[in-house]
Amino acid sequence: MFRNLQAIIALLLGIFFFYGANGLLTTVLALKSQLAGFERGLIGLLASGYYLGFILACMSGKNLIAVSGHIRAFAAFASLATISVLLHPLIVEPITWILLRVLSGYCHAILIIVTETWLSSVTPAAARGSVFSVYRIVELTSITLAQLSLWFVSIETSTLFLLIAISFSLAIFPITQFRSKSPGAIKTPQLKIRKLVEVSPVAMAGTFSLGLALGAFWGLSPVFLQNNNYEPYVIGWFISMAIIGGACLQWPLGRLSDKIDRRKVIILASITTSIIAILFSLFASAHFAIMLALVFLFGGFSIPIYAICISHAFDYSDPGEFVEVSGGLLLFYGIGAVIGPALISLLMGYFGDRFLFLTIALIMLTLAIYGAHWLRLGKKLSLDMKNRFVGVAAADDIFELDPRKQKRGEE
Repeated sequence: MFRNLQAIIALLLGIFFFYGANGLLTTVLALKSQLAGFERGLIGLLASGYYLGFILACMSGKNLIAVSGHIRAFAAFASLATISVLLHPLIVEPITWILLRVLSGYCHAILIIVTETWLSSVTPAAARGSVFSVYRIVELTSITLAQLSLWFVSIETSTLFLLIAISFSLAIFPITQFRSKSPGAIKTPQLKIRKLVEVSPVAMAGTFSLGLALGAFWGLSPVFLQNNNYEPYVIGWFISMAIIGGACLQWPLGRLSDKIDRRKVIILASITTSIIAILFSLFASAHFAIMLALVFLFGGFSIPIYAICISHAFDYSDPGEFVEVSGGLLLFYGIGAVIGPALISLLMGYFGDRFLFLTIALIMLTLAIYGAHWLRLGKKLSLDMKNRFVGVAAADDIFELDPRKQKRGEE
């Protein structure tokens, strides 16, 4: 048990440095690409490239991990992630940055697969829920704290790239310094889209819509704020408050979805997110305190939708289908996150920056209307037939692609 505790602590330390670096890199690239004079469409492709790499890793990464093992895979891809970060200030050219972003998305997905499957393997079944709750806290805390770097370091220098690279390198050290038996080979299920549509069209539409909206939000909102004359440190707080809002309202909305039809909660959260997005467009130059309050609510109502969609799909699935369903929903989220930034950045280029949040509002309103349509037509579950809600972020479903999780959960 002591050795397992050492392994868990080492993994959580690696996760802390990795997620902080990854979250800060997304913000820094959006701001630096704007300063470098990249066109809006190219800035959107930076965000899309990341999610494209992410999806490719979900499809092929298991083979690379099987060949090299978890420790070597983590060290190798963390090193590649570090190199990709350091190349950005050396080659300031949009196509190169997009390709580097695909590479970083691929590396980051591999690192998440390694850490989450490994963390599961060293955690006793009885403690797995608690450990993964701590994992989520570490993840959100590191991303939030990393954004505050914009308070102290000028965005006009290359220092932030160096700090991000250092953080990726620091993630390697604790992972490689403990002895633990690595998990077995990772096997991914065959994803059947038709089956997913039959199980829950609302969950499928919800994850896809959320990918469109949040993929654009994370990649393009720093550009939106920068063009409305907000200082970089305010932008850092802005991103942090969205994450904090999502963390604070995840549990209340999840509990509400346990008590009433989850589709009603998805509709409510989507409409609220749409209204807040419209307010962003109307008050784009408001005092930063107002913007922080709005983004807290935006993150609070939008981020939990993913977990509620997962829970809703599980309500209509057999336990043996959970891995397939969650993997399929992750794929739809990723596809949306590839399309969203690229498409919305083009609209911003043609019609102005306000179209970022106007388009997000339209996406979320469309989801609400679609959900209401299926609510009117669809079947209902009694409360005792529901699976209990468990908060999860989109990235966490890479872990769901490992069928060993289900087997261990039954032990």
